[in-house]
Amino acid sequence: MRPPSTDQLSVTGVRLHNLKSVSVSIPHFRHTVCTGVSGCGKSSLVFDCIYALCEYELLQSLSTYARGAIPLPVVPDVEHASGLLPPVVIDQADLGRNPRSTIGTSTEAYTFLRLLFARAAVPVLDASAFSFNSPEGACPACRGLGQILTPDPERLFDLSKSLGEGAIRHRAWKVGGRYWNIIKATEFFEMDAPLGQWPKEKLDHLMHAAPAEVANRVPGFVQRFTFEGVVERLRERLADDRGLDSADYDAQFFTTQWCATCGGTRLQQRALACRLNGLNIADAAGLAVPELKNFVRSLEMSTLATVVDSLSRILENLEMVELSYLTLDRPITTVSGGEMQRIKIARELGSRLMGILYILDEPSRGLHAKNVEAVNSIITKLKERGNTILSVEHNRAVVELADNIVELGPGAGSRGGQITETGTPADFKNSSGPTGRLLSAAKQHISPPPPKAFTEWHFFSDLRRNNLKIEKLKIPRAALTCLVGVSGAGKSSLLEEMQLRDPASVRVAQRQIGASVRSNVCTYLNFFDEIRNLFAKKANASASLFAFNSDGACPECGGRGSITLDLHFLGSAMAPCRTCNGKRYRAEVLGYTWQDRNISEVLELPVEEAATFFREGKKIRSALELLLGCGLGYIRLGQSLDTFSGGELQRVKLIYGLNDPTALYLLDEPSRGLHPDDIERIVSLLRTLTARGKTVVASEHSLDLVARADWVVELGPGAANAGGKVIAAGTVREIIRATTSITAQYLKSYVRPGT
Repeated sequence: MRPPSTDQLSVTGVRLHNLKSVSVSIPHFRHTVCTGVSGCGKSSLVFDCIYALCEYELLQSLSTYARGAIPLPVVPDVEHASGLLPPVVIDQADLGRNPRSTIGTSTEAYTFLRLLFARAAVPVLDASAFSFNSPEGACPACRGLGQILTPDPERLFDLSKSLGEGAIRHRAWKVGGRYWNIIKATEFFEMDAPLGQWPKEKLDHLMHAAPAEVANRVPGFVQRFTFEGVVERLRERLADDRGLDSADYDAQFFTTQWCATCGGTRLQQRALACRLNGLNIADAAGLAVPELKNFVRSLEMSTLATVVDSLSRILENLEMVELSYLTLDRPITTVSGGEMQRIKIARELGSRLMGILYILDEPSRGLHAKNVEAVNSIITKLKERGNTILSVEHNRAVVELADNIVELGPGAGSRGGQITETGTPADFKNSSGPTGRLLSAAKQHISPPPPKAFTEWHFFSDLRRNNLKIEKLKIPRAALTCLVGVSGAGKSSLLEEMQLRDPASVRVAQRQIGASVRSNVCTYLNFFDEIRNLFAKKANASASLFAFNSDGACPECGGRGSITLDLHFLGSAMAPCRTCNGKRYRAEVLGYTWQDRNISEVLELPVEEAATFFREGKKIRSALELLLGCGLGYIRLGQSLDTFSGGELQRVKLIYGLNDPTALYLLDEPSRGLHPDDIERIVSLLRTLTARGKTVVASEHSLDLVARADWVVELGPGAANAGGKVIAAGTVREIIRATTSITAQYLKSYVRPGT
């Protein structure tokens, strides 16, 4: 038998999700890009197969005792694998939205800065005294947050309305919701009187009441519950150290002020009194990266050499990814998606290991074309160190950099899962497939929309959030506007401010969907209730009987449809539940049908079939039409969201926002995770909105989408304090001729010559 090749990573016969017995080879010490339309199987191959196999083999090298403390990954179904390498993943997950996290804590640079001050500052204190996340160092007034939140009644309440009319503007207290029902059941408040007519003490009680156990006499409600003032409940949510997804939304109902006790430094006065070369630790953390690096290197004590070297290396890596403008005290909640992606890459640059398989999930995500150039140089540097790079990517500049390309397809879902072509970028330029179209400049040229005579505008003035310095801004109504600019220029801040100025607007932010085995498009898009009600009406039964998370769930698997098999030191594996055979429901529930299908069979329908199957249900019809319009007709209604690709999740999240009727939609990078072929569908969907008189404003880096916009606003010229200004605005034709535009030189290559 011939020994396996040692110059490549090979897997054969991969059968996972939609992959159809796929075989692939990844050359060692080269950069391979895996590409294809969204949902074709890229993530399944790269992450669920190759990464899982490499991680499993790496963990298997540990002792049995050590493996017992580490959950082993599920081993994918493959016929053979060889040439596996120790893996490191740089994925799309956020660094977190914990209000206590900063650039310094996320990169560990602040840890080394604390050590420097603990060893060399005067007077001498323990390192924990310089930590705002420990009781020994945190300011007692703001508890280490650096800010004090003050509720804004005008943002939180509409005083002209009663509680019954929806006077509380926060979505958690919507009329008929859980918190609203608790207020009603207390019988403390007049539900039909406008809040503006309430006595001050009654309004204060609604806002600031301490938690209290209340007995309820109203039929249909839980008999005992806890009532708490609206503001106090929101304060608890905002103080949660886990950085909940709701934190950004909750914060808009408060005004933020710097803590007067610590001056926003987060630390106790005894820590601020310690000096090192004339600076306290807050001063040092407030320096830009190059200035901090010079300060650190000026310390000549031999006992600090190791700490100085470690901190300097982190700062140099931040410079390498063009983040030299950052300061260690900047909250991680203010970091843009592109900045966050580069921070994660910078953390890996500090490693001196060789022979690593670096797996990058869309390294260009959230980056302007100018920033992508820097990321490409980092990929090359990692490769030249003797590592193997495997990227999932759609960006033309990154794909062109590859030594090897693997294209999956030809379609998405069940229509994909095959390797359609492999080769070098030069090989693909003559291909007629999606990657061939991506790399061929002639095929990629886009004709911008014809000029429009805009007569109505949204006007905004004095925009000052974060780094914004905009006196006046106008956005055309009933049009698609793209906000462009380098990463960190202020695009997300502008969307946040626009949302604040127009509370009726709908914003689809960058946050990822919390995908789990129990969630699917029906539950996430809120039309599963209508489906269950159709079954319940015909069966004359409770709708909860048709919920796999409630009364109808299979007792063996709890409605998951599968069980986890613990194979001890071999890890774990998923297997269909033997009681329900993967159908999630109890047998008696499956005896009920609607239009000759039981609830499990309905959940197995692809969206395109469901669109003809359901002839009633307003929410059902609306959601299915949007799913079809986004090119998701192949996904099954009951398919769990944890099996969706990044591009599929992005479109589902977009649909969730667009399903909410409004006049102004604010979108954060709607093209994220999408192949250029998929972007055309998104543009078509957005065009249906503008045709109905709706205004769409999208922060965007994909030049495929920007080239199709009606209007473009460019922020810059740089990032952070060097950005926040409008440096160009106009149609695509005007932008590519604007001498002040940074985007113009990159956008020109996407637009049809002579435009």
